[in-house]
Amino acid sequence: MAAVQRNLGIAGRRVWRSGVLCVALVAALLSTGTAVAQSESFLERTRRQVMQEIQRNLIPTQRLTNGPHVQAAFREVVAEAHRATVLVLRDGDQVGLGGIVAADGWILTKASQLDGDEPIVCELSNGETHDARIVGMNRQWDLAMLKIETDELPVVPWTSGEPPQVGQWVATADVKAYPVSVGVVGVALRSIPKPSGILGIGMEQVDEGPRIERIYSDSGAEQAGLLVNDVVTHVNGKPTPTMHSLAMSVRNHAPGETVELTVLRGDEQLKFKATLSARLEDEPPSRRDFQNNLGGDLSERREDFPSVLQHDGALHPHECGGPLVDLDGKVVGWNIARAGRTESYAVPTQVLLTLLPELMKSESSPGDTVQATGGDSPDTAVSAGGAAAQ
Repeated sequence: MAAVQRNLGIAGRRVWRSGVLCVALVAALLSTGTAVAQSESFLERTRRQVMQEIQRNLIPTQRLTNGPHVQAAFREVVAEAHRATVLVLRDGDQVGLGGIVAADGWILTKASQLDGDEPIVCELSNGETHDARIVGMNRQWDLAMLKIETDELPVVPWTSGEPPQVGQWVATADVKAYPVSVGVVGVALRSIPKPSGILGIGMEQVDEGPRIERIYSDSGAEQAGLLVNDVVTHVNGKPTPTMHSLAMSVRNHAPGETVELTVLRGDEQLKFKATLSARLEDEPPSRRDFQNNLGGDLSERREDFPSVLQHDGALHPHECGGPLVDLDGKVVGWNIARAGRTESYAVPTQVLLTLLPELMKSESSPGDTVQATGGDSPDTAVSAGGAAAQ
């Protein structure tokens, strides 16, 4: 930790000196402007030169949290976790990171990144590659357990303490010696609600109930066969006499879920099944979605988690699925999603240790344990057949 603070201090002093030089440049340019001319063109040139100096000197890219100076400061921090981090590959492409949780080839990763039929290969930090198979999944937490046929592997060092507090540094380990990203915890442990599904209609209120006045293309409503002027009277058998009641009934379901709609079409009463979507194809992204996507792609699954640790380490979707460590190098969470430009989610270690036995259950015998190594209490273990997995 002392080495990290020392290296960050050096980077900070460099930024401070650049800032002093920039302020001096501003003063010089302004005094020159007073002596030479007060013309608008001169002031514009001055403004442009100042902005260029600020961008070049005040906060250089290489000194940001994902730049080489900061990453070098965290090299020692991630050293132990790095040795137990793996690349998860499908058809030669990286789809995620993973971490070794037991020395005989058990690897934890992000489940939704594994969708597909291509064989899974894990590349270890020493460059070895091994075929892997899925032996367990937990869709609620979006976690998957892989198994490779080898042993005597390094294992991630679990923390035995409390979850990190807001403002504490964290780093994402990689198969390389340097971290994938560095950031700070931004929000205390919290749940992430599931998103609301979208039916894809515009409505107006009439005596009979909410009447469809518009159907969006490629929406669940269009694919189900709904038409303009249909009146939606029930959702899953529940009456929807108003537009508000219809909207609330739909919002109670997540994207991908199917709802049964009772519709009044002229004198006929018809039933349709519609699959809800996450967003409409011809709808422009919201301001929040636009800003969140500025930093790169987001994880497809980034909602509906019971408890997450949120940090601002910048991750790409294919960099999720691996260990997150604190300044002591202990694993405090497992990166599970990139949710925004400055938002990444990790499942807390305290939750992970209760999930591992169930994920390994298909090939574990009663009494097998997953050791919480590297912590202050090395005797901590979770029984594969115990109540902790309930």
